[in-house]
Amino acid sequence: FQYVCSVDETFLSQLQRWIDQCFQESELFLILCGSEIRMMQELFGVQNPLHGRRTGQLKIKPVDFLQLEHFFPTASLSDLVRIYAAYGGVPAYLVHYNAEKKFWDNLKDSILNPMHFLFEEPEHLLRQEFRDIRRYWAILHAIALGERRLVDIANTTGIEARTLPKYLTSLLTTDLLVKKMPIGIRKPKTKQTLYKLKDNFLNFWFRYVFPYKSQIELENADIVIHFIKNSWDEYLGQIFEEIAYELIVHANALQLLPIQCLEIGSWWKSTLEIDIVGLSQNKSSICFFEVKWNEKTDGQKILKKLEEKIESTPWVDANKKYLAVIARGFKRDGDGQITFDDLYTAVKKTLKEKMVRKRSLFSFMEL
Repeated sequence: FQYVCSVDETFLSQLQRWIDQCFQESELFLILCGSEIRMMQELFGVQNPLHGRRTGQLKIKPVDFLQLEHFFPTASLSDLVRIYAAYGGVPAYLVHYNAEKKFWDNLKDSILNPMHFLFEEPEHLLRQEFRDIRRYWAILHAIALGERRLVDIANTTGIEARTLPKYLTSLLTTDLLVKKMPIGIRKPKTKQTLYKLKDNFLNFWFRYVFPYKSQIELENADIVIHFIKNSWDEYLGQIFEEIAYELIVHANALQLLPIQCLEIGSWWKSTLEIDIVGLSQNKSSICFFEVKWNEKTDGQKILKKLEEKIESTPWVDANKKYLAVIARGFKRDGDGQITFDDLYTAVKKTLKEKMVRKRSLFSFMEL
């Protein structure tokens, strides 16, 4: 729709007249579809001729991790995590992954290929939304590298902290960023607010492609892949935490947890952080989760550390506290240890059967 408006500036006024004079008495069902997020959001604003004419809206979102197996039915669960970490959930990006090839070969053929459209997709995406992309470029790169607080982003980019919020707001509005705050805190301070790239493909691109574009253009993709592998597990750990959060949200909706959570999020304070916290309606019952990408996780050790962290949370006196570690595998069995495969399988099976259970399927450690 944005292309029609760019060709004819009077089109919105004409459309307003058609709606008011003709369409309302007809059986026409009019759908306006556009990919320029900022323009589509402003389309029905007070200053716009179409203000008051909207009867509904549908925001098309990327597919979530649970849907990925429909694209790659033969891929292993670990492979799905790797694909999701690099290509995200946008179908237009996922269709360029060849399941018959190895993961690293796919990267060389698509994202790390100067002739492939994914190689320059972020630049085209930003130019579609913003006129001057230099500062937005710097902000996204800084966040992808791990600078998630406003003051750290300002120091890395050289943008003054007092002017940075307007750029962050624009990135939030266009769905390129997401703002995270500690769960249970209604009015968090600025220093408690974290920012992250919403799309995994953009996150991967700004972290691993943007700094090495010149090397890739010189056809040195193998050198870049060697660098990626050096920090790949660290990067996957962050993505795995997001996937675990998504699965816990589904598990809660399907009543697979020991309590029904009204809020689910992360909690942090100073140097302490708990990956996932689920709060019941009156906060009398709490679920605490730690997430690890390791295959031989020492679950009992992690649970012990989690107990210590809980002492510093606002919910230390909650009536019921349930603890669990989510990991790819554990050194030994025990309560409070949930494998990624078991969590994923339980959620998928329950969704498929459309069946709501009345008790948890998993063994939690209860305090």
